[in-house]
Amino acid sequence: MTPGAVTTTANQQPDTMAAVCEVCRESLGEEYLSVHGCKFHVSHFVCHHCQIPLYALGGYFRDPNNGKRFYCQRDYLQRFSPRCQSCNMPITTGEMTVALGLKYHVECFVCTVCRSPFIGDVCYERDGKPLCEWHWHVQNGTLCAECGKSIHSRCVIVRNKKYHVDCVEALYNVKALSPDQVKK
Repeated sequence: MTPGAVTTTANQQPDTMAAVCEVCRESLGEEYLSVHGCKFHVSHFVCHHCQIPLYALGGYFRDPNNGKRFYCQRDYLQRFSPRCQSCNMPITTGEMTVALGLKYHVECFVCTVCRSPFIGDVCYERDGKPLCEWHWHVQNGTLCAECGKSIHSRCVIVRNKKYHVDCVEALYNVKALSPDQVKK
């Protein structure tokens, strides 16, 4: 995304092949701008969106989809910068985070539920949305019904509730059996 420089050109074409302005289609006369093969009266070389004179700015950005359209930097960035998945605003300055195949402002890449930043650059995903560890466990039903902490290894299910092995043993004052012990 490098801006182009604006330069004026003296018309040196014979009268039989008089060049015309891209905008008004009238003869260019003695002085005109030649930009990427397009010729303009100086006053007609303006931002496609806001109409600010690009000649006065000394630079321009070319539309990647239509080579005959030119923009000032602000409008180019608004139209063609990637959009943040969270706030849907263009990412025009600063750093960008790419995660889960999507683009975010650094400050917008937070847990979808609690809006907290991720600790140690670790994020969890459910249904394409970034979640902190706690909310991932909440949404996946992997919190212990006794202590409320996340279950990372074996668990025991009693009456459709999940427990840490230690928690269920303490709660019911019994020793939890492994699947192999139950088969015996």
